[in-house]
Amino acid sequence: MTLEQLQYFVAIVESATFFDAAESLHIAQSTLSKQIRNLELELDVQLFDRSRRHASLTEAGRALYPDAVKLLKGIQGMKQHLAPYQDSSAMKDLGNLS
Repeated sequence: MTLEQLQYFVAIVESATFFDAAESLHIAQSTLSKQIRNLELELDVQLFDRSRRHASLTEAGRALYPDAVKLLKGIQGMKQHLAPYQDSSAMKDLGNLS
């Protein structure tokens, strides 16, 4: 499971359709669908009921959503806490080491 997959999952839930989520993420719908399918395979659950036009959550999807949102907000908070310590010139120097 990747953070990107969780971001995609949350975007679909909040957009209500795979198409709208793909548009908001600026990615192809096929890429989005593939990443969600990979997430479902890894978790061994179906997150969306695909029998309707809109992407409706399954019970497993409803259970995952608040945890995914909490995790993504936590990561954003972590980045904000580190912002005062960031030194972009030092990071560029690290990139030159490879």
